[in-house]
Amino acid sequence: EKRAKRFKELFEILKEKAKAFVQDEAGDFLVLKRSGTTKHRPFESDLVGGKVDKTDSSVLEAMYREGLEEIGLFLQNPIFLRTVSQEKQTKKQLVTSETSLFQATVPGIRPELVLSDEHDGLLWLPGTELVLLEDLPERYRQVAVEMLVKDVVEPSQLDSFSAPESLVRFGRTIGQT
Repeated sequence: EKRAKRFKELFEILKEKAKAFVQDEAGDFLVLKRSGTTKHRPFESDLVGGKVDKTDSSVLEAMYREGLEEIGLFLQNPIFLRTVSQEKQTKKQLVTSETSLFQATVPGIRPELVLSDEHDGLLWLPGTELVLLEDLPERYRQVAVEMLVKDVVEPSQLDSFSAPESLVRFGRTIGQT
């Protein structure tokens, strides 16, 4: 048993993250475009958030901190949605990422944001377009669908919708707000 525990310590890593579906007062959602200089998923769509630091006392505190760091605003009215997990096997380790997803708001309609150097741009989208972004990670899109439909539409019905060409790849629409 000690050997198994030591193996796990050496070869398994758990990364905790906090991400938020950020809405303005009009109900539109903020989508960030990752910078081309980032190692992980460059130029792809992303939510506000990131890793839980050792200085964070909770994933909620990490969500607040990341909001300030990435967009220069304090996220308000957070609602915990759920945690999604992802496993990735590297040559030496199994890396498990557990991302706590929140829904949060910012004051105003499409407020002015100060982006960190981790991101090259942003879009404000209605929820129906958010769930159609092909380069938003599937695990986030699934939660977005759950958040938006809330027993109004069956998630399987969304399969019949198609994304407008301008939304197929976020990079094509960057710069538009």
